[in-house]
Amino acid sequence: MRGQVSTGYMLSWIIFTGAMLIIIFGSLLFWLDAKLTIHADTFPAEAGLYADRVLFSSDGLAAVDITGRTLPGIIDAKKLSDPLISDQLKQTASGKGFAAKIQIGDATIYSDEKRYDALIPQTGGTGPGSTQQQAFTFMVLKREGEKDTPVLATINVVGAAS
Repeated sequence: MRGQVSTGYMLSWIIFTGAMLIIIFGSLLFWLDAKLTIHADTFPAEAGLYADRVLFSSDGLAAVDITGRTLPGIIDAKKLSDPLISDQLKQTASGKGFAAKIQIGDATIYSDEKRYDALIPQTGGTGPGSTQQQAFTFMVLKREGEKDTPVLATINVVGAAS
């Protein structure tokens, strides 16, 4: 019986070919999905970077020692009562379309109060062009004179999703 193929051989060939087809088409679908999905929502990452910059950099609210070194995690209480701090924080967010409400202990300041108040009612959508908000909470030290007091810092960042 030279022309006959055994059932075991035929069954293993069908299983192997089917598995290879599944792998090939699965890989093709995975590759196509990656090529067709061109939108990635970067708002949470950008908002986190903005919150870190506001709270922990010398451009924001972080204290600076006498040598000019920034002390991340220590908030300067004098900056919280500075009437120009809102404008300085507004420049930190320039170009990104962010606005933020920052609560440190019992003090509340805004990076751009008008924009914040305008964007808050628009939050909740999804997709490109929607308005999103992200809240971050940190435990920081508030420096008043020579005394450091632990306080809770909450920053609510609002802006357009990319």
